[in-house]
Amino acid sequence: MATFHQQGQTVNYQYNADTINFEHIQTQASLIVALETLQREVDNAIKTKALTQEQALEARQAMNQAVQQAKKDSPDKSSLLKHIHTVKDIVSGIGGLATAFKSAIVAITALFKYD
Repeated sequence: MATFHQQGQTVNYQYNADTINFEHIQTQASLIVALETLQREVDNAIKTKALTQEQALEARQAMNQAVQQAKKDSPDKSSLLKHIHTVKDIVSGIGGLATAFKSAIVAITALFKYD
């Protein structure tokens, strides 16, 4: 069994991408739940200062707009994707979290493919 010496290492924020599974999103309701979970992960990244203040403000605002758009009776796919792309770009340096946003984009595109 391999062992790793991790003394002195500091991890500010770590996201495990398997926490939110966008592969099985088939309804608007399940998308909203997943986006709200993703929103909490963005908040966790902000709390641990994995993002600058400016990035945090922009990410939080775009994430709020994405969730609100997803909750509409007839969400605007392009607007929703714009907000998700904004946050994805902001969190690009946080590997697992950026991967989750890429998965969200694929799920949104598939869910609203006829919009």
